[in-house]
Amino acid sequence: PQMELLSYLKLRKKNMPRFFSLSFNSIHYLIQFFRNKEETTGQYSTIRSDDLVLIDIINPEKLSEQEIQTLLTLFEKIKNVEFPSLMEQLQKRFWARVELDKTILKVLGLTDREIDEWVTKNL
Repeated sequence: PQMELLSYLKLRKKNMPRFFSLSFNSIHYLIQFFRNKEETTGQYSTIRSDDLVLIDIINPEKLSEQEIQTLLTLFEKIKNVEFPSLMEQLQKRFWARVELDKTILKVLGLTDREIDEWVTKNL
């Protein structure tokens, strides 16, 4: 039996949906998703709920005030941006993709040097 991806998620702070939106759309999450997804022959990928809990996302309750403001500013900046396909974002280094990923990696604790090296190699 197939379960809903997020059938229930208790959010204790009003900005949590914004943080989750950024996190779920970051390359950090996408790499984990594709690594854990089930192989399917259909148009859509699926991931089992027991695999979903293995994916690391940002814990909004552990963010500093500066990190919260950085993420909220980013959310406001890109919330209405229409992103092209993921392949095009990566191939053409779409500005919003690069900014999203750099910001998430910074919040996750990577240094500017590590982020630049990682983004240059992988995006």
